[in-house]
Amino acid sequence: MTRLAVLAGLIFAGLSTPALAAPAAGAGFGEWQASCDNTLVCSAIGGTSYNATPIYLQIDRGAGPGDRPTLMLGTQIGFGDPRPRSVLMRIEGADGAVLYERRLALPADQGSLYRLRLPATGPLLAAIRNGARLRLIGEGVDEGYVVKLDGSSAALRWIDERQRRAGTVTALVARGTAPASSAPPPLAPLIRRAPAVSQAHLPADPPAFVLAATADCEADGRSQAVYRLSPGKLMWLVTCNSVAGYNTGVMMYVTDEAGRRLTLPPIDHGFEDADDEADVTPDQGGSNLEYDPRTRTLRAAFYGRGMRDTGWRVEWTWDGHAFRRSLLASSGDEHATYDWPASYRARIH
Repeated sequence: MTRLAVLAGLIFAGLSTPALAAPAAGAGFGEWQASCDNTLVCSAIGGTSYNATPIYLQIDRGAGPGDRPTLMLGTQIGFGDPRPRSVLMRIEGADGAVLYERRLALPADQGSLYRLRLPATGPLLAAIRNGARLRLIGEGVDEGYVVKLDGSSAALRWIDERQRRAGTVTALVARGTAPASSAPPPLAPLIRRAPAVSQAHLPADPPAFVLAATADCEADGRSQAVYRLSPGKLMWLVTCNSVAGYNTGVMMYVTDEAGRRLTLPPIDHGFEDADDEADVTPDQGGSNLEYDPRTRTLRAAFYGRGMRDTGWRVEWTWDGHAFRRSLLASSGDEHATYDWPASYRARIH
């Protein structure tokens, strides 16, 4: 089987949807999921499953004593014409009593996909902890736009404990009178990014072995780009196959300036239970692979559906010798979200 056939099989099979490496920690609580990355930046997410009306509530918080929570409500809403300018967010108790209401503006420039930042106020957080459901009400919004809040309090309490806030004045649920911990959060691994190099005088055409290896790529979707990683080291990215317009197989090749094949150290993808074929490697490539020569960042991603609210994303930074993993993020296994929590991150200097 050719490498192209292997790649096409991986793309059409969702890269076998390999299980992500376990984040620093993660747990489920009723309708909610909580997780923390390797630096104890934590997220709690509640919302609908992949096959239901897309709506979610996400609460993120850094591990520093002064870090405040951030709240994001994400949803997809189809409206008629004219499009309404706002929607009512209501949090109800188990008996239907209204615990909190707020009218949310719908930015006209976001189409039908909305990421609405909410104020992290005491009354709103209390309503989330004590409520039964968050509901959106308005023209064009049916009864399916509901986030069940069962488990939200337990998820936030779990985050308090992971971040050593339980019993302190900064806790979201397990609040006490003790001062915030002065212990610094865990330090992310350091990657020293290689200086940018000139992208001038790059070859226009790939070497013969690259052309031969990608001869079976879909002609109407084929494109190619070449980048200089370091003096004397080029990277070719050749777009090959597309699935439904949102997952694209991209082949990767590394050569010297004369077009001779080179190798790179292994590129760590961060998956725990993946076959070797799921690696991003020269002569194989990856899903939606792209490179930014200014930031020296290589990115790969896989989307579970066209709205791009499910899947995973990995980033690597070029240090002059190898691509080092700098970010691993995923929508998780339970909820669709546009703000994928990270399970791993590095510092880039």
